[in-house]
Amino acid sequence: MLHLSTVDDVFELSGRSSVIVVPGIPRHSEHNWKIRGGDAVTLETPDGDILETIVGGIEFSSPPHPDFIPIMLGPGITKQMVPIGTKLWVDESATS
Repeated sequence: MLHLSTVDDVFELSGRSSVIVVPGIPRHSEHNWKIRGGDAVTLETPDGDILETIVGGIEFSSPPHPDFIPIMLGPGITKQMVPIGTKLWVDESATS
């Protein structure tokens, strides 16, 4: 597993069934990330809880953030389940 990022902020948007985390996918990293909707993500909370989910979507803002691309987590994950400091882990196949 590769460390994708550590959560700095979590958002719930009305009308969405999940949460958006930032930084999500770092734009400047030692890895060339190839993250897609449906990819598996392991969440490791600061308390040591492990949650398995998927990338529910890639969020694009206008203008784009220069350092990261936020991601939406899969269904069933709530803001309360993803405290600040949660680490996101992905399979090594998420890089090229």
